[in-house]
Amino acid sequence: MSLGDAAHLAGKNIVVTGAGNGIGRAIALACAAEGANVVVADYGVSIDGSNPSSDVADAVVSEIAGIGGTAIAVAGDVSEMAVGQRIVDAAVDNWGTVDGVVCVAGIVRERMLFNMSEEEFDQVVGVHLKGHFTLYKAASAVMRKQETGGSLIGFTSGAFVASTAQANYSAAKGGIVSLTRSAAFFPEEVRHQCQLHRPGCHDTHVGERAVRN
Repeated sequence: MSLGDAAHLAGKNIVVTGAGNGIGRAIALACAAEGANVVVADYGVSIDGSNPSSDVADAVVSEIAGIGGTAIAVAGDVSEMAVGQRIVDAAVDNWGTVDGVVCVAGIVRERMLFNMSEEEFDQVVGVHLKGHFTLYKAASAVMRKQETGGSLIGFTSGAFVASTAQANYSAAKGGIVSLTRSAAFFPEEVRHQCQLHRPGCHDTHVGERAVRN
């Protein structure tokens, strides 16, 4: 992948959460290849949300630099309001605007419903559902002041499919559908548009786990 001659996203500033690996990384690299400036937001945790490391986001920034693109890394837990704001601020402070937010960050804490702890439920719902809210809130506040508006893009795998030992994940994804629909239901002057994507199983660490189980 390299920076193309016809860079369709040239001059756009895009935030991607969960950009350290899997689908998020692929999106970040694709946006950069199309000319966008990219905020690579990733807490660098393992699949269950443990052991955070800023090295994960930094590595993708290096990959983007290698294809001639521009990116900055932000590491933090997207379920925290201050982190969502910091991620959006990184785009605005460095490039002046935020034109798109793509929310891919997520973790998995598998447990049968009757054994699931409050922490296991809250952590997964926090990263997936609240992680969309924190970014949507911070970005929409900027977009409504921009003449160019912007896009809020959510990911909803599992919203309409029951998964064994993943009541927390399915609940979070269902919430993302309703949150994004609500975010789209605003007067024209709010200036942002919303999209929901529902990818199937991909060759990622999460996808591999789903197939194995």
